[in-house]
Amino acid sequence: MNVSGKRGGADAFEPADVAVLVRHAAPRWQEEAARNGIFLYIDAEVDHACVALSAAALLEVFEALVGNAIKYTPRDGRACFCVEKGLDARLTVRVADSAIGVAEQDRERIFTQFCRAPVAQSSSRPGTGLGLYLVRTLVEKADGRIWVEQADLGGAEFVVRLPVVAERSVSKGDTEMPDPMRVVIVGGVAAGPKVASKIIRLMPNAQVTIVEKGKLISYAGCGLPYYVSGVVKEQKELMCTPVGAVRDPVFFQKVKNVRVMNQAEALEIDRSAKRLRVRSEGGPGIVAQLRQACSRHGSHACRSADSQRSPGENLHASRCP
Repeated sequence: MNVSGKRGGADAFEPADVAVLVRHAAPRWQEEAARNGIFLYIDAEVDHACVALSAAALLEVFEALVGNAIKYTPRDGRACFCVEKGLDARLTVRVADSAIGVAEQDRERIFTQFCRAPVAQSSSRPGTGLGLYLVRTLVEKADGRIWVEQADLGGAEFVVRLPVVAERSVSKGDTEMPDPMRVVIVGGVAAGPKVASKIIRLMPNAQVTIVEKGKLISYAGCGLPYYVSGVVKEQKELMCTPVGAVRDPVFFQKVKNVRVMNQAEALEIDRSAKRLRVRSEGGPGIVAQLRQACSRHGSHACRSADSQRSPGENLHASRCP
């Protein structure tokens, strides 16, 4: 993924008011913390202050930080969310907890993609290593900074510094990236499509592709017992939205703007080279789709893996620069 810089554009969005957003989200955060046996203190008594992010993007930043604090803090622990406005017209947001903390040597590394601190990996809490990377991306788009330090509560304290902007529409060109983020998600069902939809919601220009080994891209796995027992009569009911639209590849392309390559098995991921090797049950058609997708990313974006192919296999390796 390539996320940096800015570019021009004509579209605009309304800057998010931090005080209003926190006031609406705080009861839900505290309810979630209470369900986990954690006391969450919130202090956001600031006047109206807007930042150069949409409400959805800013909420994602706060949700990720508060969510991590709740996830990693043990029962009967404490966490706090505080916002203050300095004399330099910048907001400082602090999210601290009494959880496992972040070792000093990992405090910069955890903001890189696919990275989780060793102490987080050794815990029972799941994670992808993308949450803090996306948080930093959004914060930096608003000309802000984020870092982590030792909290007085004993765990980690994430500090976000954001400049305050006028309460007016902000050009997306003031904060957007020069090239769209390119993401490949391996695996469908529930988690893959959920992550893809979230990325598109926050970054509409992102180029997202889901690679799924099976034929079905998205379905409610928890509903399978009801289908087997006959309570759910048709398989497609497990794949439908509440309004009856079937979540198939066409749906994801036209409604979500997400490309889908189903019946394609990911065999090898080379993160350093940003390269994915795929075995396709769909034959040359899938290979052609991969080549077409990569050609939009610049020359030499795709690399054939025919030399590594076994008899009967359709292999292709794609790489994004």
